[in-house]
Amino acid sequence: LARPFVTLWFCQDPATFRVYVYREISRPGVLASAQAKLILATEKISETKRERIRFRVADPAMWIRQADTGKSIATTYAENGVTLNPASNDRLSGLERVHEFLADAQDGKPYLQVFETCHELIKNLPALVYDQHHVEDVDTDGFDDEYDAGRYGLMAAHWFERTKRREILREHGRLGEVRPVEVVAY
Repeated sequence: LARPFVTLWFCQDPATFRVYVYREISRPGVLASAQAKLILATEKISETKRERIRFRVADPAMWIRQADTGKSIATTYAENGVTLNPASNDRLSGLERVHEFLADAQDGKPYLQVFETCHELIKNLPALVYDQHHVEDVDTDGFDDEYDAGRYGLMAAHWFERTKRREILREHGRLGEVRPVEVVAY
């Protein structure tokens, strides 16, 4: 509870592979059931409508059973209406993916675009430093919570594009729409 739980919402334009981070929650001291409820409340558009989220990924550690309750945080989320998929926790591939999305596309803008409403991601991503002992990774003692959520999201964006392409073509007949993807990091 001392570290913030972080949720980032992504959408990806499959025509350009550009990914947009358009919303964040970054708060310490929030219990798992309250986190799930906050996520759903944030997605509420009106009294009867919510954003359509295609899939959610989260830190694989969320599937570890807690000693006090005997159930995982992912189970608590599911009981409160938020179903999760385990994210790739390959830190080195994830860092490479972050660098790939920070690279400029043909139009000169990075593949990763972050809305100005994502204050913590904007503040903490550029402040990351490399670990002195594991020089291929970021220092996990720093403020890496938003980075981890972003890394999970970018790994999921790649996975989603590769594995769901046929489903999208069947459903929409084309690949031109922007799809929301939510990432939960704990």
